[in-house]
Amino acid sequence: MTLDGSPIPWVDKLVYLGIQFSSGRNLRVDLHKSKLAFFRSFNSIMAKIGSTASEEVLLHLLSTKCMPSLLYSLEALNLASSVLRALDYCVIRSLMKIFRCNNINVISDCIFYFQLKLPNELIFKRRQRFLSQINSDV
Repeated sequence: MTLDGSPIPWVDKLVYLGIQFSSGRNLRVDLHKSKLAFFRSFNSIMAKIGSTASEEVLLHLLSTKCMPSLLYSLEALNLASSVLRALDYCVIRSLMKIFRCNNINVISDCIFYFQLKLPNELIFKRRQRFLSQINSDV
């Protein structure tokens, strides 16, 4: 195939509007860069104020500064449950670092009592809002 006389190169990955798509039999989204951005933001926060700030402040910064880089435009995509679990795992690992605990039961209690929302829940709510906006525009 050519475009204006030049051959169109075949690539394995495509970046469109900040989302990286991978070639394959089905549409796949590569969230590696999103996870890197999330952990980069989280680690910079922890390096600056991690030892001096309260857990509430760290959780607020996690929600407002780190989560948007992880959740960018995912409401428009139909993600597999394994991808959603991987996104949840990123946040859970961060919470383990904040609370200095590796026990998943303790982290689950912290999520409940601090009323945190994991990416799985946030994407579901954002997806509902996105689809309702599309339906109202039609």
